[in-house]
Amino acid sequence: MRPSGKHVWAFLLIAVAAAGFSNGTMRKLELKDLTALATHVVTGTVLSVVSGWTPDGSIETKVRIFIDKYLMGAPGDGIVNLAIPGGEVGGLGLAVSDMPKFVEGTRVLLFLAMADPRSPRVAGLHQGKFTLKQGKVVENGMGENEFLGLVQAEIRSRQ
Repeated sequence: MRPSGKHVWAFLLIAVAAAGFSNGTMRKLELKDLTALATHVVTGTVLSVVSGWTPDGSIETKVRIFIDKYLMGAPGDGIVNLAIPGGEVGGLGLAVSDMPKFVEGTRVLLFLAMADPRSPRVAGLHQGKFTLKQGKVVENGMGENEFLGLVQAEIRSRQ
């Protein structure tokens, strides 16, 4: 059963109120931090992004990614399915702080925590997702090959 508008607004008000009581901020993670949090580091293309209602009446976005390269971690079947809290369904939206955003058709580099392969997540939340576009990393402006070299060097230093 889909929740009524009143339930969604009540949920959003509670979430906003709870956020107001937070006294911390997310610290910036460096490549060494992201590598330490991740079990896998991959590049791939976002195949689909679909938001929907969860059984508990919240909204989540299902993201399907085709993996073309495993930089760290044992190769899997070439597809990763993520469930990201938040999204938009039927004109109602739920924004969850620090969650990564995905756009269908984009190339990405991801630091993934896959301790349980049935529920992989992006390590470091939004900081563990990098968009690759026209040979550059959107988030930091570096050349893609230069950035991949830094990531690979960090991975080698941990082995």
